[in-house]
Amino acid sequence: MGLWLERFNGRSPRRVPWSDDTQSLPAIRERWKNVEEDMRAYLATLKSEALNVPLTYQNFKGETWTYTLWQCLVHLVNHGTYHRGQVTMAVRQLGITPPGIDFLAYYDKQR
Repeated sequence: MGLWLERFNGRSPRRVPWSDDTQSLPAIRERWKNVEEDMRAYLATLKSEALNVPLTYQNFKGETWTYTLWQCLVHLVNHGTYHRGQVTMAVRQLGITPPGIDFLAYYDKQR
């Protein structure tokens, strides 16, 4: 999510800019907290007319891509689901039962 937030703010990092900050679980938690706060702040200021504005960025290979902002936001959510599945499978391979990752289950648990 942090990489896409960089792109939403007009930057195209050549590598993951915070990779040095993820050497321990507490560091990862702190980094994620900051990314989540920054993303919430960005989304809070987002105007609906911005959703159809083209967003151009360069990926790590130096390739240039352009999509509308709404397409990038949908991709961000969809791709996050892919990674949650990867983590769940890795945890299962370690012999551990992972927690549920379903969106609606999250809300059920909050009640």
